[in-house]
Parts: sequence; structure tokens; C-alpha cells
Amino acid sequence: EERNVKQFRFSLEKVLEYKQESVDGLRVEYGVCMENVRRQEAVVRERRLRRAQVNEACREKEKSGMPITEARMYAMQLEALEREIAAEQSRLTQLRTLAEQKREEMVAMRQEASAIDKLREKKLTQYRSEVQKSEEKAIDDLVCARLCCR
Repeated sequence: EERNVKQFRFSLEKVLEYKQESVDGLRVEYGVCMENVRRQEAVVRERRLRRAQVNEACREKEKSGMPITEARMYAMQLEALEREIAAEQSRLTQLRTLAEQKREEMVAMRQEASAIDKLREKKLTQYRSEVQKSEEKAIDDLVCARLCCR
């Protein structure tokens, strides 16, 4: 059995190897993309937390009364944080889109590799069947030759 499998040659073997290597490479790229997404999510969370802290500090100061210049300072700081949050959120959206594209590439490549692998298994099954039939015919011929020679 093992000898027969070693003799089996699949014409698309190199293509299958390439597809499988491509899947592995895309899996790594997707992992990097997802790590970038996680980092960017942390950046957005940190900016939102900072905005909440500044907003809370502003409200506390408002309760005790604060000069208009200080109120303007808080307003400018909050506006700057809003712009930062928007920019970081935009970056996060881009990173998520890139990660989704890599995932789709990986899935498509995996499907291609799987289709070729299934074809390989089908061809291997056919090959084994042909080998078995050939061996059975050889045995039948040998038995027939021995019976005919008696």
C-alpha cells in the first residue's frame, strides 16, 4: 500500500504546495492585521477615556465656578480630543477593512487549496483502485496460467 502511494504522481502537486504556503502566509498577514486592529482599538479607548477625564474635570470646575479663559481652555482641549478620536477611529476603520480583505484572501486561497487537495485525494483513490485491479488481474493471470499448465 505505502509503495503504491509513493509511486503516485499528482500533476498539480506543486500548485497545491504553493496554495498551502500562500494560505500560511496570508494567515500570518491576517494575524498581523488583527494585532494592529487590537492596538488601534486600545488607542481609541485611551483617547475616549482621556476625553471623559477632561470632561469630568471641566464639570467639577464649573460647579465651583471658573474663569472664562479656563472654560475656553477646556473647550479647546475637548475639541482637540474629539478630532484625535475621529482620526484614530478613521484609522481603526481602515485597519479593520484591511484585516477583512486579508481574511477574505485567506479564505479564498484556503478554498482553492482545499479544492485541489480534494482533487488529489480523488486521483489517489482512483490510482489505488487501478493498482488493486492490476494486482488482482496479475493474480488471476498467474492462477489461470498455473491451472492451464497442469
